[in-house]
Amino acid sequence: MKWHDSFSRSFAVKSGIRQGAILSPYLCNIYIDGLFFLLQSFDLGCHVGCEYIRCMAYADDVIIISAFIIHL
Repeated sequence: MKWHDSFSRSFAVKSGIRQGAILSPYLCNIYIDGLFFLLQSFDLGCHVGCEYIRCMAYADDVIIISAFIIHL
């Protein structure tokens, strides 16, 4: 991993989905669907104009939208 001009130690990736594989987008959608269900069940999100938006996603890029600041 690279952050600015620094590199982390090397590590082996033992599981996951290969980037660029035909099944990758489908498997990612199955995995991430649980997140979208939770957002809907807790009624989280915010109003943008007349639309109520919880999150936006394209492939494996996800933006979760909230009207509140949550401190973890």
